[in-house]
Amino acid sequence: MFPWGGLLGMVLGLIIAKLPKGPQSLFHLGTCLLGFWFALWLTSFAAYHVSITLVLNSLRSVFTGSLLDLPPGLAEALFFFYLTFLTFFLGYFGCWLVYRARLPWLVALIYSAILLVNLNYVKQDAVYLVCILGGALMLLVARVHLAAQVAQWRRDGLYTDRSWLRGMAWRCMQVTCGFTLCTLLLSSFLPFAQQTQSGVVFWDHLDNGWNNLVNGRFSWRDPSSLFNGTPSNFFDKRLHITGQVNLPRGEVLSYTSSNQKPQYLLGFTFNDFDGHLSWKSSLDQNATQYFEPNAMLQSDVPQVSDDQITTRVTLAQPPGGPAYIFAPEQPVRFDVSTAISYDVTANTWMQQNPLQKGEIYTVISQLPPHDPDLLTTVPLPERDPAFWNADTNYDIIKGSYTQIDEKDYSPRVLAQVKQWVGNTSTTYGALKALEQHLSDQTQFTYSVSNPDIVSSANVVDWLLQNKRGYCTYYASAMIVMARMLHIPTRMANGFSSGHFDEQRKAWIVDGQDAHSWVQAYFPNLGWVNFEPTPGYSTTSLAKPTPTVTPTQQAQKPTPTSTATAKNTPLTHHQPTPPPDAATGGTGVPWAGGISDAVLLNIALLALLIAVVIFGLALFASWWRGLYANSTFIASTYWRFCWLASKFGFAPRPWQTPYEYSGMLSQQAPGQVAPLWRLTELFVRDRWGPRSSVPSPDASAETRRMQPALRGMAWHLLLNKWRRK
Repeated sequence: MFPWGGLLGMVLGLIIAKLPKGPQSLFHLGTCLLGFWFALWLTSFAAYHVSITLVLNSLRSVFTGSLLDLPPGLAEALFFFYLTFLTFFLGYFGCWLVYRARLPWLVALIYSAILLVNLNYVKQDAVYLVCILGGALMLLVARVHLAAQVAQWRRDGLYTDRSWLRGMAWRCMQVTCGFTLCTLLLSSFLPFAQQTQSGVVFWDHLDNGWNNLVNGRFSWRDPSSLFNGTPSNFFDKRLHITGQVNLPRGEVLSYTSSNQKPQYLLGFTFNDFDGHLSWKSSLDQNATQYFEPNAMLQSDVPQVSDDQITTRVTLAQPPGGPAYIFAPEQPVRFDVSTAISYDVTANTWMQQNPLQKGEIYTVISQLPPHDPDLLTTVPLPERDPAFWNADTNYDIIKGSYTQIDEKDYSPRVLAQVKQWVGNTSTTYGALKALEQHLSDQTQFTYSVSNPDIVSSANVVDWLLQNKRGYCTYYASAMIVMARMLHIPTRMANGFSSGHFDEQRKAWIVDGQDAHSWVQAYFPNLGWVNFEPTPGYSTTSLAKPTPTVTPTQQAQKPTPTSTATAKNTPLTHHQPTPPPDAATGGTGVPWAGGISDAVLLNIALLALLIAVVIFGLALFASWWRGLYANSTFIASTYWRFCWLASKFGFAPRPWQTPYEYSGMLSQQAPGQVAPLWRLTELFVRDRWGPRSSVPSPDASAETRRMQPALRGMAWHLLLNKWRRK
């Protein structure tokens, strides 16, 4: 429905461009205000059937920094309003630039830039669209250039025969069509350019600056915060996928294990993905069980195997957020009191008491099977449903860990899944194929410097297009792809294995080791870890070399020991300034105190101003065209007489110009001099010798008298009211 905005904008742009005279700046201002109200009406009444005040409140949220708190439907309506007004604006100024300013090249440049930006967010290959629009723009530029050249010839007094002109235009467009076709064909053979790292950083900062400016996420006290990515708290009850995450600095914990091997330490999982950028758990608030120290926990699998390890964990600093207690996957016993939350299986392990610095706890975990021969015996769910249904937990597992709406993703995602998986018939084979392709460092890059993903995009399409991101990007992509194959999967969060300290004989885990990976459920076997992030591995100590900006490298703290120097930080963040009561914590003045009635009155006042401005612009254009065939002096005199007639002081048929001016002088005795001088110039211009032409000095003098004549017109209007 929003193309109606572009159509209306083009019509108004063509009309205003063809007006011979008039204040174009006032036309632009009035038209833009009318376009704003048209987009508002279209959004409120035609598209979403919501009140205008509700849409205006959502627009206010853009400037107060609370846009992310809007309900999904209202956010969609706001985006519809933005598209409607944008198409109106582009249609209006595009037509005006072509038909008034004669700048088709500028229109082509602007439209091409907008097209290339929007192609980043399409869900399918649209090269054909670039060819169609690019060719149309080239033909438009050629046609407008030809029309401008013909108009210049006519102004220069050159004669152009109509048949010759048609033939020349036809030949010109033939040549342009041939040139356009050759350009498009040759461009298909050009290689795609790869951005340098400095270019990537520049565009990332530009993307962050725009997103922060629109959402009000920066402080005027710290202008450099405009280009920072939006940080997300990693250890929270909800995971927002953004350009950065807030992580604790330095050592968080250390651990030793009975099998003397590194372990991934799990603290919490998410199973509910909104399809775009946010993970949460669908747990029931009442589905929390409390266990005393050394009590046996509820297992996710029917039988507890003997393949268990004991891990002793020492907290150096609690990571913040909820009191998550970290341990290898599938813990079966803690020596401290714990609270376990469930969605279907256990998804959050927390200590009943707040975590304390220096606290030590021991956990016994049942390691899931890692034998490929055993795991490959599990077929894909769609290949052998009976095998999966034999697991007593599968019915509820399927309902919580396979949910996905494929309409949230482009067809490219499913096509990529089918290409990577191929003819694989086993669950383990399909998951390993997804894992290997996503972790392929020749195709994907682990990067901590990422622009914020726009709210209209989803992380999976974004990753497949940009091919870089940090762990949460890759885990989200693999989970979505696995669920397209009906494999139960979830997002696991905690810490990777860390690094081994030879002096302390323990594994040291820093805040930078916070990590997300994938867990897939195998019938009667439990949750099995998979690592799709490039450079990471659940069975080795390999760590990726993240892509960081020069600023991050310069700000990186100096390591205090050899052990910590071996690790590259996940990211480096500026400290978040405390919320300011005057700004609502966003750095932008808070406008929450404005009532809906005041907001609606302001919007109606803006509409009234638009109508007034547009009316004044039309009147000014008509006024300048009144008596345009006369000389400047005569048209000024006739226009003054027209105004005086409308005020009740029309000239009599028998009056001469001097007699009429004398009558008007009686109504405004203090301002007679400019009127008598204008009358004298008019008589000389009208009845003087034909050979005489008004001198520039006389025209300049008439121009200087206009303010005084306007003052006299006001006096005549006041006299008319007094007589009434």
